[in-house]
Amino acid sequence: MNNVPSRRDVLKVLAGASAGFALGACRRRVTAGSEPVVLYTSADAFLVQQVTAAFTTLSGVEVRAVTDSEATKTTGLVGRLMAERSSPRAEVWWSSEVMGTVGLARAGLMTPSAPASLAEFSGSWPGGLCDSQGLWWGFGQRARAVVYSTSRIKDRDIPSSLEALAAFTPSGRVGIAQPQFGTTRTHMAWVVSLLGDEKARGLFRRLRDNCRLYPGNSAVVRAVAQGECDVGLTDTDDVWAGLSNGWALGHSFGVGPADGQALLIPNTVALLSRGAVRKEARALVDFLCSVECERLLAMSESRNIPIRDDVRAEVGKSVKEVAVPQGAGSVDWTRVGDELERADRLISEAFPV
Repeated sequence: MNNVPSRRDVLKVLAGASAGFALGACRRRVTAGSEPVVLYTSADAFLVQQVTAAFTTLSGVEVRAVTDSEATKTTGLVGRLMAERSSPRAEVWWSSEVMGTVGLARAGLMTPSAPASLAEFSGSWPGGLCDSQGLWWGFGQRARAVVYSTSRIKDRDIPSSLEALAAFTPSGRVGIAQPQFGTTRTHMAWVVSLLGDEKARGLFRRLRDNCRLYPGNSAVVRAVAQGECDVGLTDTDDVWAGLSNGWALGHSFGVGPADGQALLIPNTVALLSRGAVRKEARALVDFLCSVECERLLAMSESRNIPIRDDVRAEVGKSVKEVAVPQGAGSVDWTRVGDELERADRLISEAFPV
């Protein structure tokens, strides 16, 4: 893949960021040498390392990050937080998707926060990507995508919807990640919010009958590249990783029940409830919501799509993958969260473990 940031590129970003973030850090009165912030995160390890290193460089505060495996990382960490609620260890939650975050907020495991960068937007966070009570905040988005083999699939045969994936021939040549977990679960909950129970149930059954299940999105991309499947459902960061390997892949963004509907899924960050909230934890939330973090994520191999128009335009001059896909609209994630219990039930019916 071209345009992956070098160490020099990252240092330039940090140099430009230092003055602005220092003001926010001073507002929180962060002191170098304090105890590390405990971060639970489902983001990819290489991104976590890059972002937390940048935060430490700017603030002097270390981060102790706890992660989990790809297949169950969000679900596993949510379960861990639930189990630890009487004696919480984590201070900050950074999820690579949103449904787990909504669930934690509803379980009372979060405390309100107001990122320093909220002032950029006159108190109104872009795209409605936040909780109405300030419990969580969205940033750096990935798109859901249909990945396909360019050596086996002609342009006219590229599926443009979930219905097209469910009807794809030959049967059994479609790959999806286990829908009980991660962004695939979030995707299915979005579908239930659009279709309702009965139509979603039928669509899920048709997908089940025509799909192979894989432990994660990256495994779907690998299966398409290696010829086990012709097409698959995944996230854009896994497509970019496959292309960087030289695999013969293409992608499209039609992932809704109807043709041409695209879906963006944000990263989310929140302060966790554990008595008094330390200023170091608030500073980490500030950084994850900052311009500097969005720029780093957009320039990384993950190519996260910034929520800020100006950052997207700036990075987009050299990284075309950060453009917003046609057909992507705003999503009321709180409303999607209202459908999560029903979506989980429908997923279990169609895709029993």
